[in-house]
Amino acid sequence: MRRGNVRAALVWAAGGLLVGFLVTLLDPVGSPTQGLPAYLLLGGASGLVAWAARRTLGAGPLPRALNVAVGLAFVLRIGVGVALAQALPRYGYDREAQNSGYVFQDAWLRDKDAWDLGRSDRPLVEAFTAPQSSDQYGGLLWLSAGIYRFLSAGVQQPLMIVLLNATAGTLAVWFGWGFASMVFGGRPGVVAAWIMALYPDSVLLGASQMREPLIIAGLSLALFGYARMRTGAIRPGLVQIRSGSLIALVISPPSALMILVLIGVAWVWEGRLRPGWGLGWPIGLGGVAL
Repeated sequence: MRRGNVRAALVWAAGGLLVGFLVTLLDPVGSPTQGLPAYLLLGGASGLVAWAARRTLGAGPLPRALNVAVGLAFVLRIGVGVALAQALPRYGYDREAQNSGYVFQDAWLRDKDAWDLGRSDRPLVEAFTAPQSSDQYGGLLWLSAGIYRFLSAGVQQPLMIVLLNATAGTLAVWFGWGFASMVFGGRPGVVAAWIMALYPDSVLLGASQMREPLIIAGLSLALFGYARMRTGAIRPGLVQIRSGSLIALVISPPSALMILVLIGVAWVWEGRLRPGWGLGWPIGLGGVAL
């Protein structure tokens, strides 16, 4: 890795550490000293993931409007997540989920099951082999349980999952812009980025412990890979399609299959299937999702 890349990676990681530190101070559950190591690790890892995602968009400068949209997308998601955790127990409906700081009943049930699995001595793969009614696919249950088992200091802090989802929802804005700008042009790409950044449901889901931000991130990454393949960048495009499908596969296998079918149909519909390729790679990717 070049020195410039190392420096950039360290800057992104430092930004993530700062975010993790701020969320620690604002988390209403537990004391800052209890959650600090976990939030710093999650924040630093999120920063490095964001740096890697930025590199996939190319080395050149990005539109200023896009940078503002991406920054605002993250601030909104993490800010709304913290605000809900603080406000719902005081001002929400008198229901157990909202008394615990969750706006979605599904998120509360899944997170409760994840906490129970994470603090037990049962294997985490039980999330897949014996899924709970709160998560029939087990992916987010497994991921959340792993965070609680290995990072939690004995206190369930749901904002850890919010930090993960806020990052995923923000990265989706980047990849959505990449797809739209390459397929439709620069201005439509910026419009698409702003829609993804500000769409209310997207903000609320990205500020919660739900599956959708990760699925949307996987879909956006796969579509960006498809757009790159359209320009002749076959290998990196395939890597991004596979990566996006794998993210969705872990969280929701039907969503992964939907992504691959969508891209496969679009590729055939546009007449881009080369005779020498046959149907090998669509069948192979479909087999992985199945």
